[in-house]
Amino acid sequence: MEIYLKSRDFRNWLSVKNGPHIPTKLNDKNELISKSEDEWDEDDFRKLTIDNKSLNILLVSLDKTEYNLVRRCTSAHEVWKLLILTHEGTEQVKNAKLDLLNRDYELFKMQPNESIKNLYNRLLDITNGLLGLGKVFGQDELVRKLLGCPMMKSKDLKTMEIEELLGSLMTHEVKLNKKSTNLVETKPQEERRKDIALKSTHKEEV
Repeated sequence: MEIYLKSRDFRNWLSVKNGPHIPTKLNDKNELISKSEDEWDEDDFRKLTIDNKSLNILLVSLDKTEYNLVRRCTSAHEVWKLLILTHEGTEQVKNAKLDLLNRDYELFKMQPNESIKNLYNRLLDITNGLLGLGKVFGQDELVRKLLGCPMMKSKDLKTMEIEELLGSLMTHEVKLNKKSTNLVETKPQEERRKDIALKSTHKEEV
């Protein structure tokens, strides 16, 4: 949703993030006070329109349950904060989720008979969850975790792309599977040759 708001108008996202515009002015005592509606100028109207567009974008994207949850909110900023609290929980809940995901990340390893693709998807599930909670990973860290070892000395982690590594591993996996398949296919032929050789030897002895 953040990306969508920015794509429509970056000011929409700023309205959601920072809160709505409140038209104000300085009074005779140099104090900041709210303007009455008839005192609003073009800049006030423009910013208030952005605020209302932002609110509308959020509201029309919600299902009935979520809409009922936020229907009392009067700004996009309020809606956003309430949705975050609903989906991510309080700080205590987020910290608990963060601990669990950190544990999954630290213990991450390849499962028996797991493909490289499934391995990578599991890693993305964990890291995306952590990213949503504010933890950012460097490219080299993801590469190292995917390999599950300190690193190949011939490779530079800082210049190696995760896609490059994934492609190399998947290519290697295909070659290994092909070798395994060839072994399975050639084994019966070798056994038949042995059987023929044994029968031939038996006939000679008789």
